[in-house]
This record gives sequence, structure tokens and C-alpha cells, in this order.
Amino acid sequence: MKIFSMPQADFLYKQGCHVVGFGYGRNSQAYVLFDANELFKVKMLEWQEMKRKLRENK
Repeated sequence: MKIFSMPQADFLYKQGCHVVGFGYGRNSQAYVLFDANELFKVKMLEWQEMKRKLRENK
């Protein structure tokens, strides 16, 4: 799965998700390509929960 947010990609990488490659999307925006395995799915849910909590605390 392509992740365009570098803070999110950094989080996923540091949590052990497997990076498959890098590239550029539309408008030359860089992305990190991850293997969308079970670990990735679990860590994406964790990321979404972290972002939700941050929004609530603003």
C-alpha cells in the first residue's frame, strides 16, 4: 500500500512493517510502498487511533 505521509510511513517502518519500495505519485509527491500484510493492517489501526486521540485533545 502506498503511504504518502512521511510521519505515518516512519511510524509504520519503526513498528516493523515491511517496506517494498519508494516512488512518486501524482504531482510528484513521494510515497513509501508497504507490504499490506497482517502486521501492516494492525499498525494502520494503531496509527488511526493515535491520530483520533490527537484530534480529540486539540
